[in-house]
Amino acid sequence: MLIIASVENFKSRIPVGWFLEERTIKTEVLISVNIGYEIETVFDNLDDVIDYQVIDEIIWNSSLKEVKLLEMLGQDIINQCLKRFSGFDLKHINVKIKKPVILLNGVDSDFHVIFLEKKF
Repeated sequence: MLIIASVENFKSRIPVGWFLEERTIKTEVLISVNIGYEIETVFDNLDDVIDYQVIDEIIWNSSLKEVKLLEMLGQDIINQCLKRFSGFDLKHINVKIKKPVILLNGVDSDFHVIFLEKKF
């Protein structure tokens, strides 16, 4: 059966931006991660499934790293999930990062969103 372990809207202030000033002041983002994997039978044992608290740790650790682009943060989260969950029959990992829009004239949206997905 396919199981999807998810963390939705993990709130973090991250050092991201093309310019040093942006990275210094940090930006609040919402990060969601979904990991799909196949498993024959579910047992009542945490070691047999992907623990969403481990996903929280991966997001937290990745969000401490200074990056210029949100895509780099998303890629790092995917790479860390691949390493941490290599023993599972992974089918996909996707990361969505939402950054609130800075008020600009004529802009009528709540967020800018980056979505990355790796399929297996």
